[in-house]
Amino acid sequence: MKNKKLWGILGLIIVAALTVAAYFTPAANAEGGTTTITVNVTNPKQPAVEITEPADGAELINDNGIDLGLDYAETEEFVYSVACGEHGAGGIFEPTTESGTLTRKITIPEPNYYGPVTITIRATADGNEDLKSVTFNLVPATAEAVDPADNGDPKIDIDTDPNVKKVVISVVDPETGEKVIDDIEVPADDTDDDVTLPFEDNDVADGDYKIIITSYDEDGNALGEPKVINYAYEQEKAPIVPDTGSFSEHLNVSKTDYLVVSLVAAGFAVIALIVLIIKRSRR
Repeated sequence: MKNKKLWGILGLIIVAALTVAAYFTPAANAEGGTTTITVNVTNPKQPAVEITEPADGAELINDNGIDLGLDYAETEEFVYSVACGEHGAGGIFEPTTESGTLTRKITIPEPNYYGPVTITIRATADGNEDLKSVTFNLVPATAEAVDPADNGDPKIDIDTDPNVKKVVISVVDPETGEKVIDDIEVPADDTDDDVTLPFEDNDVADGDYKIIITSYDEDGNALGEPKVINYAYEQEKAPIVPDTGSFSEHLNVSKTDYLVVSLVAAGFAVIALIVLIIKRSRR
């Protein structure tokens, strides 16, 4: 009986000793009896995009595509779509950097199309997106009337796209609707040079006229709406009037008048000098 009690007391002592040892023994991989838990929290990206070109409402030539300029931030991928008439297309591309600017050539899905085109671009990242769009007009040819400095025949500067094979230039009087010169046909290959309109040879009177540029494809079909330029023609400009002060404010003196007066004055000065020399030589 005494042995059993001794063994029981001994067991209690052993259990107590193990308990004390366990209490003061630090946990594995712990420092100072504490445990540190680290949680990494990241904010999702907020993509943003702006279309820098083309401008909304711009008139552009389809030069084997349209340059799309973007200014963007926190973007991983772009999704775009192009809508023109009854046709549409789209695609996906990635930026070279997360934020910055880029220009990308966008193909028009209908090659011979002229009219309004809408490009929509969506910037995406981390499940978020930013959407922008722009609408512009495709034109078969653009033209600009150049007013020559010497007041001669007006000139036309024409740019064409790859679908245009020729342009026809007409000049009409907006009041009567009649043509004031014969139509001028220009192959697209020759539109790199200015086209001179023979106003003087046709005795076109001073006034306002409409210059109409019509583009045609290789089959002779007109492409889109003609380009119309309102042009004010003036065959002879008024002489240049120099600023000679308030006392001559109402005088109309040209460069030629100045030249003639100067020559006459110089002539009198030379004659006076010759007379003076002759008188002295006689003395």
